[in-house]
Amino acid sequence: MQKRTGSTRFGKHVTFALLIASVASVLSARADHLDDVTHLIMPAPYEVLATGTGPQEITITWKDVDRIEQAYEIQWTADPSSPASWAPATQFPIEHSGNALGGCSSDNTGQLPYINVNDQNGDYLNPYNDPQPARCSIVLTQLRNADNNASEPLPYADPATNVRWFRIRGIFPYKQRIPAVPGNNNLEVPKEVHGILHSPWSGIDPAILGPLPPENVQVFPSFPSLTLTWLNTASGDPAFTKNRIDRAQGATFVQTELPASQSSFLDGPLAWNTQYRYRIIAKREITINKPADPNTGVPADPNHVESSFSPSHPAAGGLSITTPPIPAPGDPSNLIATFTAPATSNLQWIDNATDEDGFLIEFGPDGVNWVAQTAVGPHTTPATGPMTAMQVAIPPDTIRHYRVFAYRVTPYAKSNPSNTAMIIAIPRAPSNLTETSVTSFQSVLQFKDNSNIETGFRIEYCNPSLFPCASPGATGWATAGTAPASGGTGGMPTFLDGRFASTTLKYRAVAFNASGDSAPSAVISSTTPAGPLVTPLNLTASPAGPHQINVAWNDTIDDKGYRLEFSDTSALGPFSQLATTAQNVTAYVDAPLPGGKFRCYRVRAIDVAANRRSDPSNVACATTPMGPIPAAPSNAVAIPWSVNPTMAVEFTWQDNSTNEDGFIVEHSSNNSTWREVGRTLPNVSVFRVGNYDPNSVQFFRVKAYNFEGHSAYSNTASVLLLGPPRPVWLNPSKDNTVSTSSCYVDGTFAHTFSPVVNDINIVIVRKLGADVGTYTCNTSPGSCTNQGGLVPISSEPAVNQVQLNWNGPGTFRLEFHFLKNVTYELHARAINVHGASADAFIASFVVLADCPLG
Repeated sequence: MQKRTGSTRFGKHVTFALLIASVASVLSARADHLDDVTHLIMPAPYEVLATGTGPQEITITWKDVDRIEQAYEIQWTADPSSPASWAPATQFPIEHSGNALGGCSSDNTGQLPYINVNDQNGDYLNPYNDPQPARCSIVLTQLRNADNNASEPLPYADPATNVRWFRIRGIFPYKQRIPAVPGNNNLEVPKEVHGILHSPWSGIDPAILGPLPPENVQVFPSFPSLTLTWLNTASGDPAFTKNRIDRAQGATFVQTELPASQSSFLDGPLAWNTQYRYRIIAKREITINKPADPNTGVPADPNHVESSFSPSHPAAGGLSITTPPIPAPGDPSNLIATFTAPATSNLQWIDNATDEDGFLIEFGPDGVNWVAQTAVGPHTTPATGPMTAMQVAIPPDTIRHYRVFAYRVTPYAKSNPSNTAMIIAIPRAPSNLTETSVTSFQSVLQFKDNSNIETGFRIEYCNPSLFPCASPGATGWATAGTAPASGGTGGMPTFLDGRFASTTLKYRAVAFNASGDSAPSAVISSTTPAGPLVTPLNLTASPAGPHQINVAWNDTIDDKGYRLEFSDTSALGPFSQLATTAQNVTAYVDAPLPGGKFRCYRVRAIDVAANRRSDPSNVACATTPMGPIPAAPSNAVAIPWSVNPTMAVEFTWQDNSTNEDGFIVEHSSNNSTWREVGRTLPNVSVFRVGNYDPNSVQFFRVKAYNFEGHSAYSNTASVLLLGPPRPVWLNPSKDNTVSTSSCYVDGTFAHTFSPVVNDINIVIVRKLGADVGTYTCNTSPGSCTNQGGLVPISSEPAVNQVQLNWNGPGTFRLEFHFLKNVTYELHARAINVHGASADAFIASFVVLADCPLG
């Protein structure tokens, strides 16, 4: 229910709009006149109507002048003749602005009651002409008991003789000033009557609960009508007087009353493709004595007929059904489309409708997308049967799918489509016909394919010495041959024609498919030189072992030699030149070939000097048998080669085959990446190779091969090449000076040696101008020697110590009688059985003070 704009919650402050014409002084003096003023401000509710709207529900509606009421008090009684029997209908007042039970909304229709109230001086107070009366309602499913201490539900299936009466008044809690008309002072209600202001009671109205509602409502369509059936649950109720059918159709609402005994209803005819909603309403009626309404002046009615009702469905619900769409004309069938060159499609179908206004013909490129539609008239005599239509001006290279609908204008309806039928138009004409080459026996023609739907191409020729050879339309054209479709537009098919020698002919190309021929291409002229040589016959090809095919053919009478052609694809080619032979040579040996090789041959007689050749002979094909591949070598071994064991390798293996052409040796430095390093002759099982880094590991493997292929690999063999050690890197602890308190040099090795070294030499070089002396110290303490005699005796080392771990990481200490201001250099080299490494410069020392001997 819509709430009235500007209404406030019960018990809160409101601002009133009230017109009172100069009664301020009277009200200030006479508090007992308050009822008259209150009734002027709050007239009684009117047009009260209580109605049973279900077997356990009563709906009450009323109108009100809508002035200052904030709520309504509703009372009920079962005996209106007993004033003491009235009891509250609800526990709390019904707020004007609405709550869970009900409320009011503005109502600008109808006329207000004229309320005539006299003041003490007999002056008439004009009624307040409120422009917005209120329309209010409440739905009750329970009532307060006579003691007003609990609410009790209305009884289900209550006898119709149980009549309940209801009355209503407006209430307003006050202790505030009532605004007067502009210009007058505000008036405060006298304090003697502080409490609740209320309007007079409305008139009373009776209500009886509704009968039991209809159940099991069902719809049985038989369009354009339908039958409603239901179960009269209220049968046996003496007050159950009639049923009512409510039908909603969009905004249209139709009510049909039926006797209480009726439990079915035929409704129709109904509109097609329309939604209808139905509900069944059972109705009760009893006759009672209704008192007069003192507020409205309605007199008593001793024969008042009180009615109630119970619906099968809520007003917003109902049983819904939608009628079928408008029947369409019968569907066309058996559509057949045939194409007639150059540009007409003939359609034929079966008309299965008698009420159509015509047919719609749709067509599209793929049977899915329909791009155009044309209409043709209806079938006249007879009403149904075969129907034909024609579509014209269909462009070349068009594929069309058709379907047909029957349609009716009033009421509009369209059938389902017929089956789909397809036509394929003639292709587009080829273009760009040219002669790409001409020889003594043939002309080579090429043209552009402009069509996607051709089956193939026909090359036509005409002899201009016999016919006009105009194109198109002239006689004299014959078929030179055909070419297959090229698979799409833009292709350049080629045609070879060698039918006439020393002749001038005109050519044109035509695309064709099942629907007919395209227009011809432009005409070109071609003149061939002298005729071809005699074609060789009886070409044969025979395998002669796994690596050879022998080819032979019959000699011709005019050859100057022969050109043998081959194809490794098929007997259809393409062919390439293999060899030429001299005049009268009619055999050729094609070798060597792999085993299992398939090859086709053809041969032409040729006269190179005259630029003449024959047509190709027959094609002969042969396949060489597969030969065995060699067995894989085994027992591969790699060792340092004794000639250069530090850098070269001798690799050997066991030969397990008798048919190898040789062996392939492969090398890897990481046992992962391999490369071929050499090949041997058959029956050779040793291979030597060098120039590898000393102190490295190398890997080798071998496989046998012949013309048929390769064997599997042998096992992998590895070898370690030993050589002089790498330079030894030492790290002295004193980089620049040697103090007098510790005249020695400490150092450490930087890495481990592989292979193992036998010795490490520490070399000390003394430099003083041109005076250079060398001392060599090995791992034996006290073994330093003077080399070259260049160092004075006084400066020779008195004491030396060498402490080494040969295979590192290691340490050393050197003690010498170092001389002041003399520069010394320290070098080292590693030694094994293969030799010594290069010298490694380690450090340079400048001694600032003499070191004592000993």
